[in-house]
Amino acid sequence: MLAIRRIAHASFQLRATGIIAPIVAISLSIACTGPMNGTPVAIIYERTSRTIDRAIFLKPQRDGTSEDDHAMAPLVAAPCTDPCEEPPWIGSAGRTIYVGASTALVGDDAFEQRIYVWLYDDPEKPDRLAAQGIRMTLDDDGFPFIWEVLADMSGRRVVYVTQWLEDKAARQFGQPLPERRYAIEPSANETDVVVARALDGGPMPMGPWVYLERESRNVTTLLCRCSASQIGGFERSEYYEMAPIERLWEQSVRLSEWESRCVFNADESDDPRLLERLLRWPMLR
Repeated sequence: MLAIRRIAHASFQLRATGIIAPIVAISLSIACTGPMNGTPVAIIYERTSRTIDRAIFLKPQRDGTSEDDHAMAPLVAAPCTDPCEEPPWIGSAGRTIYVGASTALVGDDAFEQRIYVWLYDDPEKPDRLAAQGIRMTLDDDGFPFIWEVLADMSGRRVVYVTQWLEDKAARQFGQPLPERRYAIEPSANETDVVVARALDGGPMPMGPWVYLERESRNVTTLLCRCSASQIGGFERSEYYEMAPIERLWEQSVRLSEWESRCVFNADESDDPRLLERLLRWPMLR
């Protein structure tokens, strides 16, 4: 489950419309999951290699944002067909990604996290909204090395790790466990966590590509901006606004009952060691 709570102001800032606004620090667990729907883990692995024939390219507005905020924001690829319509999350919910921060504790180490949440119009409930997003955990040099997906329709907790972290896990633990693709993944019998892919590291700290699935709000894959594209071509590019996550509270009345509980209620996500428990962590030092 995901929970967003006002716990402190983050140490970095989002500049919006010329005003420096602190990003609210929030707590966010690995996934806003529902009941398992029987989706095999193999499908989650497989979809990371899918290609998109045509897509809309959504990128952050540069005006009013710092170079760091702009570089760390996700680039979104939304698949489209003829006619190339607006992505489902561009509607009454607005062309906005809400940005926040939290902290993860692993052993004696504390890692900064950046959170990006966007809202969808719910096609089954026109007066309601659904949520999706990612959280990035940054290493000591500010490079993302773990990415968590907020929601997956499979009900599983979908995570991505950087290749160097997987390499460390492989050296320490050996081969992946049965029915697993990566050494850092915990036992399939003990958790709903799936590490979908190990991502290349970039030459500088930067946000990932986020590939969306047209038929749902699933993330099919994340990619380093430095990796080879899995998109045939872009139909057009559009901009989204970045806003402090406190503005998400303005939309709370329009979230469905389940989404509202998922996004705004506190539970296990108050625990900064949640991420530590959900992966097979190798020695980092």
